[in-house]
Amino acid sequence: MTISEIFYLLSTYGYVGAFMVSFLGTSSIFIVVPFYAIIFAMSKFLDPVLLITVSTLGSTCGEFVGYGIGYGGRRFLEKKYKKYFQDSLVKPFGQRSMFYVKGRR
Repeated sequence: MTISEIFYLLSTYGYVGAFMVSFLGTSSIFIVVPFYAIIFAMSKFLDPVLLITVSTLGSTCGEFVGYGIGYGGRRFLEKKYKKYFQDSLVKPFGQRSMFYVKGRR
């Protein structure tokens, strides 16, 4: 792909593409996506104020997805491995670890 093809692709998708790039860039937990460079390149073709607004909304929605995955994963792991987590904290650190466990709830 040449640079002109990339710019054509970015200008074709417009604000919906900016929303999706921001959403996917922030909702990925393990893979880092450099979506800021893509948004910066899109500012050449689109209105910067509207582009910032749309990409901010996409980033916010993506962060909520990441938060939901983390919150749900915590509840799943807590049910499944509760005894393991408690034993791994209490045995090496003794009673001091209880302040940590109780403070986390």
